[in-house]
This record gives sequence, structure tokens and C-alpha cells, in this order.
Amino acid sequence: MSSAGMIVGSYNATFNISTVLFGLGICLFSGSLYHKAFTGKEDLSKRLPPFGGMCMILGWVLLSFKK
Repeated sequence: MSSAGMIVGSYNATFNISTVLFGLGICLFSGSLYHKAFTGKEDLSKRLPPFGGMCMILGWVLLSFKK
């Protein structure tokens, strides 16, 4: 769903904070889970996904306020 938000957000303006939040959310959420899958360490997978999810939620909220 976040990739759809990035696509929709990119049509609104050249620089859009919602698109940046979607990208950051994907990196924080998915990146930490990939780190856990490849290394087996759970240090990042417990701390970063909530911040990534919050970035995605804020991205959708900001996207809904755009004209």
C-alpha cells in the first residue's frame, strides 16, 4: 500500500513531504525486518518498525490533506 501512496503523492508536486515519509517508512519498517532475516539479530527489528509504520500513517494523513 505504501508504494501506491508514493505513486499518488508524486503526482501532486515536485517535492512532497508525504512521498518522503512513505519512502522513510518503507526503509525503516521493511529494512529492519530484512536485517533480521539476513543476520538473525533482533536489535533493529524491535525498535525501528513502529517508527516506520508511523511515517507511513503520517504520509497517508498528509496525502489526504493535499488538494
